[in-house]
Amino acid sequence: MEIYWVILAPLLAALLAPTLVRLTGGRGTGLLLSIVPFGIVVFLLRHVASGNEVLEWTHAWMPTLGVDLSLRISGYETLFLLLVSFIGGLIVIYAGAYLKGHPQLGRFYLIILLFMASMLGIIAADDMLLLFVFWELTSITSFLLVGFKHTDPVARKAALQALLVTGGGGLALLAGLLMVMQITGTNLISALPQHADAMAASPLFPAAFILILLGAFTKSAQVPFHFWLPGAMAAPTPVSAYLHSATMVKAGVILLAKLWPSMSQHELWTPLVAPVGAATLLTGAVLAVLQTDLKKLLAYTTVSILGALTMLLGFGDSYALKTALLLALSHGLYKGSLFMVAGTIDHATGTRDVRRLSGLLKAMPLLAVTGVLAALSMSGVPPTLGFISKELLYEAQLEQPSSGWLWLAIGFVASAFGVTVALIVGVRPFFGKPGAAGVHHAPGLGMVLPPTVLAVLGLVCGLLPGWVDSALIGPAAGSLGGDASHPYLTLWHGFTIVLALSALTLLAGYLAYRGRERLAAIPAALSRWRWITPTALYDTCLDGTLNFAARLTLVIQNGQLRHYVRWTLVVSAALIIYAAVLSSSTFLVYQGQPINALVLAVVFLLCVTAIGSVLVNSRLTAILCLGGVGYAVAMLFAAFAAPDLAITQLLVETLTVVLFSFVILKLPEIRNIRSRRRRSADMAIAAVAGLAMAAMAWQAMQFRAADSISPGLVERSVPEAFGRNVVNVILVDFRALDTLGEILVLALAGVGVVAVLASRRRGPRRLFQAPDDSEAPRDSRPHPDPDELDTGASAGADIDPGRAITTEARTPS
Repeated sequence: MEIYWVILAPLLAALLAPTLVRLTGGRGTGLLLSIVPFGIVVFLLRHVASGNEVLEWTHAWMPTLGVDLSLRISGYETLFLLLVSFIGGLIVIYAGAYLKGHPQLGRFYLIILLFMASMLGIIAADDMLLLFVFWELTSITSFLLVGFKHTDPVARKAALQALLVTGGGGLALLAGLLMVMQITGTNLISALPQHADAMAASPLFPAAFILILLGAFTKSAQVPFHFWLPGAMAAPTPVSAYLHSATMVKAGVILLAKLWPSMSQHELWTPLVAPVGAATLLTGAVLAVLQTDLKKLLAYTTVSILGALTMLLGFGDSYALKTALLLALSHGLYKGSLFMVAGTIDHATGTRDVRRLSGLLKAMPLLAVTGVLAALSMSGVPPTLGFISKELLYEAQLEQPSSGWLWLAIGFVASAFGVTVALIVGVRPFFGKPGAAGVHHAPGLGMVLPPTVLAVLGLVCGLLPGWVDSALIGPAAGSLGGDASHPYLTLWHGFTIVLALSALTLLAGYLAYRGRERLAAIPAALSRWRWITPTALYDTCLDGTLNFAARLTLVIQNGQLRHYVRWTLVVSAALIIYAAVLSSSTFLVYQGQPINALVLAVVFLLCVTAIGSVLVNSRLTAILCLGGVGYAVAMLFAAFAAPDLAITQLLVETLTVVLFSFVILKLPEIRNIRSRRRRSADMAIAAVAGLAMAAMAWQAMQFRAADSISPGLVERSVPEAFGRNVVNVILVDFRALDTLGEILVLALAGVGVVAVLASRRRGPRRLFQAPDDSEAPRDSRPHPDPDELDTGASAGADIDPGRAITTEARTPS
């Protein structure tokens, strides 16, 4: 199987998903669609079993730009492809049960499978521009998923916030990647290590590196861009479990790991990457223990783990790299499970408030076992995979040559709070006395089995660390240039300081859990400083941008056509004059043939008639002056040996003058509605704009980017098109499709005009008709509800509902 099917298969499944939901009524659709991601898992496992060799595929995309559709699957890509596809298959099954009976289930499957394909594309893409395309597709599809409940204003706001933050980072990433391509001369990520010296010596690299980091940090919710991820918890739980445990939020980390072989030894790597990761690690953990919503608790711990991954990659050594890969795997398993456990609890009880949840063990015993297993892995309790990853995290921090104890202190505090959150989410809801929230209905197997599989897998991988090392983590680290054999993964490293730290972490986390009530007063105490939080700064910037846009719109687009024309002319003239200043030495150098007296006379006539059209007080005289301008242009065509164009111009101008003359009689007389000062300013704008456009046309005649195509068209006119009139041949043969398009545009415009005139003859059409019993008394007839009118709120419009009653902008009597 070609490796492009790893991406193409989910895309095809996404297109078929709505049809499958309609045919099956939603029953069993999740199981059918999960065949695709599980099929990818089987393909990848067979690849691992056969030696895990590098697979590559390339297809020409934009040959003139040297851009190809290049995919590459090495040990590193295999690890994350397995994680994304396996958890994705379980999420598809879980979503079928969680959203059972939802009218938009088909749309959900469509979007989440598109997202899956985009995420797989980020992992497998080797071409930098192709990676950016998939990067932006994840932003768009995640926007649709977070805002899936589009009638909920909270969900819409969270979706917009995620899109703006990650989309802005995406633009920065594009700029950085383009600069790297300019420095290295290659589009392939796998070829960047060969150009490491060129990047280090380039003065452009620091700016490119910072731009790339902005893209990665916004996508992976690093401080200070972390606020969008907890807000995205407004999405349905299947979305949260998938996007915010193993996929989208790890995209930035995946990118950093892809660039690790070529950039990790640069002097800017560790100072810029590791501190941001450490700050995110600590910030996420501290904010997590202050939450009372199950999903927000998990969201902030996800922020914390993303910080840990970024910090480890920022260390730049092979030990930390392998630790980061193991931590990414273990986090995906236990966090995906806990998110689904939280969603199932919410589905069964109707609340995610941990203060109201306890004693659910009897009602949901299997889910309780799942929650406890996942919580043990998150806490780092042996023999789970989380225990091994936490020990390696401490070891990697201690091995740092500078500030090792500082990194360790940050990691210890964050890990202890992680234990607290694990107890709150995975243990508290199931044990103790029954809480205020009871179970309304028992969850089905579709909502219990997927999280159980992930929790058990975290335990099994912890019991088989050697296989995980040799099959997944080792090859992944080796493919990135790290040491595949160090550190060796094992449950028991002996009695070491790291083991003592692990035990202290569990103790500190439990003590924090016992004293969590004292933490409840902290958010209220910090509320006075809310205005300096990243969320508040984001809201301020967004509101300021919208207010500025509104004010600018009032200035530029005030409903007056002359105002639009004025701004268009001013901006166009300014740009042309700016170009003229930059090339002042050659901009207006005439290199053509001498101009004869006839042409000068025609140009003089053209200028006189143009000036006269704006000075006369009669509309008819103004139209005749404009006609004189057109006739003068026709004379210019004739003077420059273009009789066919001259005849066409004469016919068109004559018809235009006649039509304008008929219409002009219906208009009122010309009145001075503008002040003399404004008219003088308009005259100056018109003069400058005219001179600027003339200068641009003049210079365009002197500039040739390539040889003229005119001789070739003349030579091919008779033998190929059987026509001696070259202009006609160009219009109807060489540019036939262009001409056809112009004809279609004119025809559609004509149909629109006829339709408007016909509707005016019929009178205004009422959008809200009375029922068939129109003889009913006027007061008893239904009236439109203003709240149900489309007042354009989504576009920011402010429309009077009364104006929507008829097709004309009239206020109903």
